[in-house]
Amino acid sequence: MDFTKGEMLVITGLAAMVEEEGKTPHEAIQRARDIEKEVYFALCDLQKETKE
Repeated sequence: MDFTKGEMLVITGLAAMVEEEGKTPHEAIQRARDIEKEVYFALCDLQKETKE
């Protein structure tokens, strides 16, 4: 598989939640989904700024 730098950072974060924080893989994925909801609009604003 060929992952981008950003994708690798996400994967590393998920792995850290499982290995270091003791979450199950399901819990780590659920937390990533929760984070997505929290940061979505900030990412949209960032995208707009980078296009200007």
